[in-house]
Amino acid sequence: MLLIFSYTSDGVEIYPALGLFSPSYEGVSAGVIQLERLLMMLALLSILNKILSQEKLVTGLYTLLAVISCLGISRSRVSVRLALTIRYAENNMHKSVSSLQELVDRIHLTNYPIDENVIDLKINVLSLIDWFLIGVSTASVIGVIW
Repeated sequence: MLLIFSYTSDGVEIYPALGLFSPSYEGVSAGVIQLERLLMMLALLSILNKILSQEKLVTGLYTLLAVISCLGISRSRVSVRLALTIRYAENNMHKSVSSLQELVDRIHLTNYPIDENVIDLKINVLSLIDWFLIGVSTASVIGVIW
């Protein structure tokens, strides 16, 4: 990612003698910023994964996606797809694959018991403090955008 930003962003060349083949200062800066954002997101996801169970993580996402339901996007489908992706990743995380064909065969041959295919979302009712924090977060986002 750093290389892509370094060499494709316009700006002042680091090595002017190389001409078009020189990375730019602005590109390196943008690449470092994007890498920091990616690392921060991965760190936060790792923390969430350690703190919350899969059910709580999916239920939290389901609750947060209430905003997009007015756009016609099914929040339950998004949540279920996330749950299935997490389950598949956990089941195959430590298995090594020697070729792409082996990976495709493994995906097609994966059979889950019937009870594992049921995803139960336990929706909690938001408390007064939850609504307060949602309001404060929304107001701060609007304040930043404004």
